[in-house]
Amino acid sequence: MTTPSSPAPASRIRWRRGRVTELGRAWRDAQEMTVKVFDDDAIRALAHPSLVGTPEVGDEVLLNTTAWAQKLGTGGYALVVAVPDRLPADPTGLGTPGAGHLVKGRYTPLQVTVQGVDEQETEHHEAIAAARTSGACPWWWPTCTRRCRRCSPGVHVTDPALRVAYVMTDGGALPAAFSRTLDALGPSLAGGGHRGRRRVDRLRPARAGPVPDAGPPGRAAPAAGRGSRGGADPAARPGDGGAGDR
Repeated sequence: MTTPSSPAPASRIRWRRGRVTELGRAWRDAQEMTVKVFDDDAIRALAHPSLVGTPEVGDEVLLNTTAWAQKLGTGGYALVVAVPDRLPADPTGLGTPGAGHLVKGRYTPLQVTVQGVDEQETEHHEAIAAARTSGACPWWWPTCTRRCRRCSPGVHVTDPALRVAYVMTDGGALPAAFSRTLDALGPSLAGGGHRGRRRVDRLRPARAGPVPDAGPPGRAAPAAGRGSRGGADPAARPGDGGAGDR
């Protein structure tokens, strides 16, 4: 057994336990609720069902209240980390080639794997491997998610047949599943829900094919060399970091 060379650092997370007393709005992969914190007041909380399961009234939940307590960019929500007495089922196909190898929340207790659109097992791999450009597709870089409200309607006024895709970068961005803006724009966005190591790879599926399910929440996958397993996106930059209607 080894002895740490320095004292253990203080916790950076403000943990709380509570009980769900009421369910609120639900959209995409997000569920609002009211939680009565043990020995404290009731607070608003948010759960992502694909990560923690779907809390029900009466469930005890474990909360991360760090940013909520500091009134930072969580939209006024504490975040549900787990429903300890009713854990969700294991992910389908975990450990198989089709399960995906891109890790979000890397090296954190809540890291999750997703399948990248450029992985060898996907239907898009050959097209992405052969492509060299984005096909002269025009780009618009909004500084925050809510500005998509202006772009998508404007494009379709010009030509209703045009396809609009939204690429979310890694960094401090609002999770896609948390955004009510993206949820509302979903029917008019092409190719949503794909992950990829490079931004251009995430865009290509928008040119054809059906719009897949959004999948687990989180930021876009990190960039890396084609066909590799991982890597970091040196060009990624933070997004808005605001509330779910952003």
